[in-house]
Parts: sequence; C-alpha cells; structure tokens
Amino acid sequence: MSIIMKKKAFFTEIPNKFIVILLIIIPLICCNRGKKETKINGMNPEVIQTNAEKSFAMQTESLVDALNSMENINYEKRAQLITFINDSLEHNGKSSYEENAYEYSGVKYSYNTNGKFLFISETEFGGAGSSYEFVNSYIFDTELIKLIPPESIFINANSPNPLFNKLVIEYLLKEDTSNMIRREYLPKTDDPITNYGFSLFYAKDGVGLRWNKGVLGANAAGPYMIVLPYSKARDFLTETGKEVYK
Repeated sequence: MSIIMKKKAFFTEIPNKFIVILLIIIPLICCNRGKKETKINGMNPEVIQTNAEKSFAMQTESLVDALNSMENINYEKRAQLITFINDSLEHNGKSSYEENAYEYSGVKYSYNTNGKFLFISETEFGGAGSSYEFVNSYIFDTELIKLIPPESIFINANSPNPLFNKLVIEYLLKEDTSNMIRREYLPKTDDPITNYGFSLFYAKDGVGLRWNKGVLGANAAGPYMIVLPYSKARDFLTETGKEVYK
C-alpha cells in the first residue's frame, strides 16, 4: 500500500473511531444526568410518593372510581348508591363551569373512601372582582346506603364541650401562622359543637375540620383546615365517629 493510501486510511479511521466513542459516552452522560435530575432535595420521587401516600388520603374526582375502589359493591348496589348519593347532594352530583365577560361560577366534587365510608366534598366557587368558595361535606355509609349527619360523629354535639373547644382552638391557632384569624370569630367555650361552623373531611391520621372562607377571618385568608390527631379526638367521638375515622 502506498504512503498516500495509508494516510487516507488513517484519517478515515480516526473519525469513525471518534464517532463510535461518542455513541458510547453520550448515552452514559445523559443517563447519569437523568438520575441526578430525578432526585428532589436528595430524595428519589419513589420515596417522596411513598411518604405522601402515608400522610394523605387518596382522592378522586370520580364517584364511579371511588365506588369501584371499595369492596363488596356489586353493579346493582353501585347503581343504587349513585342514585341515592346524587339525590342527597345539593347540586345532585353535577359538576359545572360557566364564564362570561364579568364573572365565572361552577361546582366541583372530590371523593375519599375509608372502609365502607364515602366522603364527598361539594365545592361551589366563583368570582370576578372577588372570589368565593363554599364547601359542603357529606359522609355516606355505603353498606347501609345512608347519609351520616355530622352531629352523629361527636358525643353530645348539640351541647358545649370546653375540652373539645380547647383542642380545636389550639390546632386552629397553630395553623394561623399569618395571624389572620379574628379571635372574636373563634368557637366559644359555651358554643355547642354543631355551631362551630366547620365541615368534616377525611384525613388518614385524624379527624379533618374545614372552615370556609370568611368564617374565621377575611376572605383573603382563605379557608382554614386542621386535622385533629385520632389519639386526641377519639374521646370526643361517638361509636359511629370512631368507626368512620378509625
């Protein structure tokens, strides 16, 4: 082979080898970069998701999905439950959204389950210059196909309970980090529990209480939500309440 041919072969080989090396190295670099980017605050997303699942209840915006996740509900009973539940809701389970040049309004739903109990939040919202949001909460016993009234959750709910009052105010003030709650709006010691103005929601480790905007302070402060740990709330719960929140 002539010297000229050898030189041509040499300069042809170099780019080919270089391309092969690049094809090997680039995926490795991208792979390692991907691994770094999937960490959040040094934690893997899988770990974060697992921790979140331990702390929060699973929620869905579909009644059918919520019922499908519950055991021992056949097709016939599911149809019966859907009819009963929608008839019990103020807006009959119909989500909506309307908007025009000056305002908007709508209704949305979220569903949580705990054993045989179904928790529903019905949110009516809207606004223009100022927004509003009202949440109605419902608890259904899907086994007995009945609505559980909030007053049946707490012992002597129609009477004052100073110890329960103290517990609620303690957790409200912990939540009020911006000092936006107006003290005169807090539940009074001589108020019956049914006059506290909260709605109930499901929390995995306790009893969830929610106050709509404007109930405890200015609308700008938004709603207030607290979770009373089950260990502290248990003594104030009826047998029904214990079963619902166990």
